[in-house]
Amino acid sequence: MTLSTDNALVVPHPLGLDYHISLQTPYCILCRYAVRPGEIIAAVFGHWGSPSYLAYTLGFSFPTVAQFEYGATVYEKSRSTSYPWLFCRRSDCYNCATLHDTSIYHIDCFHIISKNTASKRPSLRDIWTIASWTESLPKTRYQAPPDITLGAVADETLIDDHESILARVCSIPQELRDIIAQRCPESPAWRLVSALSRWRIFQPLLDPDIEIKGFSFDDIKSWCRRDGMVAGSGGSGKIRIQLDDLGVSRLDYVNDSPALPTAASRSQNAWFVVEEVSEMQEARIETKGPFMRIHKLPSFHLWDTPVPPDPALTRWNREITGNLRILRIRSIALKDITGLTVFCQHGAVRWIYPHHEETFPGPYSYPCDNSPSMAQLVPSAIESSSVIAIFFPLAKGEKISSVWVRRCEPYDDSIPDTLAVITTRGRFQLFGKYLCPTRPEVHFQQLSGNNTATHLLFQDVDFPFQRVSYFAAVSASVNNTGISPLAPSQLAQSRGFSWSSSFCYVSIVGLENVELIWLFRRQVPEGTPERDRLCLGMMLLYEDGTLAAAGNCRQGPDIDVQVIMLPGSIHYKISHKAGGVAVECATLDGGRDAILGDEEGWQSIDMHSRSEMRFWFDDSRTIWITSPST
Repeated sequence: MTLSTDNALVVPHPLGLDYHISLQTPYCILCRYAVRPGEIIAAVFGHWGSPSYLAYTLGFSFPTVAQFEYGATVYEKSRSTSYPWLFCRRSDCYNCATLHDTSIYHIDCFHIISKNTASKRPSLRDIWTIASWTESLPKTRYQAPPDITLGAVADETLIDDHESILARVCSIPQELRDIIAQRCPESPAWRLVSALSRWRIFQPLLDPDIEIKGFSFDDIKSWCRRDGMVAGSGGSGKIRIQLDDLGVSRLDYVNDSPALPTAASRSQNAWFVVEEVSEMQEARIETKGPFMRIHKLPSFHLWDTPVPPDPALTRWNREITGNLRILRIRSIALKDITGLTVFCQHGAVRWIYPHHEETFPGPYSYPCDNSPSMAQLVPSAIESSSVIAIFFPLAKGEKISSVWVRRCEPYDDSIPDTLAVITTRGRFQLFGKYLCPTRPEVHFQQLSGNNTATHLLFQDVDFPFQRVSYFAAVSASVNNTGISPLAPSQLAQSRGFSWSSSFCYVSIVGLENVELIWLFRRQVPEGTPERDRLCLGMMLLYEDGTLAAAGNCRQGPDIDVQVIMLPGSIHYKISHKAGGVAVECATLDGGRDAILGDEEGWQSIDMHSRSEMRFWFDDSRTIWITSPST
């Protein structure tokens, strides 16, 4: 096919097919950094099994968060140069099964390599070759955090233009460069250094004198990028394929493996495919120098652990079918955890973070949710994205006894599932949108019970997030994975109306035997009354040492934390000036008048006459506080 270089943004396929670019997996094939809103990128389209690409784009600006908030992909609709890219609004495009494979790259990464005369200048065919070898397995375009050490070890041998920003970076003392690389990992300087460094690694793929060799799985006993191939038959059992940011890095056979997953390594950005040998008979292997790619691999999952759980011990919140038969799955061991932080957006579970600290203060003199930000966990996410962190601390010796999912089956496509956990002390937390459990379309399904839950699994996500979230529980025994016919009282009891027109979350905390309360409040603009500070969340300490969290309990530069010892009552009102809920706590000695005087508009909760408090909030603010009268 002869490709034109006219004014069209995309040189189209002769059959007039649309070329979709998924906005959920955008990263640069050259530098490996996630594409940020507003950056100039280009793409090459085709099929990984073909040595040639079908089409390409000229450079265009990646959409902003506001632009693709409700769109899953962009695609070429017409050859108009005014508005060549439009958002696909098809209902099935949130998990877009594109007709073509796509390789995306930063224009400036391409140019910095082109200016470096020490190496071969890149072409679109080179871009496609690199992508077809490093992305030959579906869904492997995970957005692993880039190796910022490349920025720290940048040297003049990578630089051709000594007046460039890279040259100035290289002139910085090594100690200071290390600090900058750690503090500013997303700097374009590191992107360009990474692109130049990776371009050197890719040279064997672009060398026409290096032969491509083909094999079947019957021909290989093991293979790794550093040592090459060991010929022979691996026998029966399972085949394990390890992947990193350069594609397949290792292949070996696993004859005996435990049913439960091993701990995932957080120190390396590696993923694993573990499948039965019998499932790999049709697959075809190719190697070129230190690179390997695999064709015709059947549907599989990508795991962050080399030993994934037995499917017979795993129960998912919903069936994984169609375009989602291939997922990137993260595993969390529940043994010895001291709490969970679950990140949610628009009522759906996005990420689960386990805590392992003995206590939670961290660098602060009070307990708080010190989990990483979503932007740290998901490199493609941005700080301005509206994601709420729901914190659930566990007391010493307290464990998760059962795991549940709240379903709303008639509206599965529009109402996401909610994860619920119950502990050995009877405490519970809902992670996700609250729906009144007495509604006929709402029901709870047990994922694990009888104190047998060993792991939580969840889908590794890309930003912007898809509508549906997937999570699962792994049990220690097959006999304990059955569905309980009845939801426990903690989940079946109604806590009020559902705010069904939008979405909200609820934290339910006990009010008996509370020793301390920490209020997390947002600083207000100058001139706003002090009592109109918005309360984002609160931590409660009980006489037995148990901690509870309600709302958003994360520290930040614009957050003030107030401690109240021996609280006797909680007072709250809607702050129209600040746009949220203001909260004050009175001590047993002081009472309401000591903090509020005769100010009107406040509602009160007497902590000695109420059993629990319900703290309602959404992705960005507190909505309201309620408490049953008995």
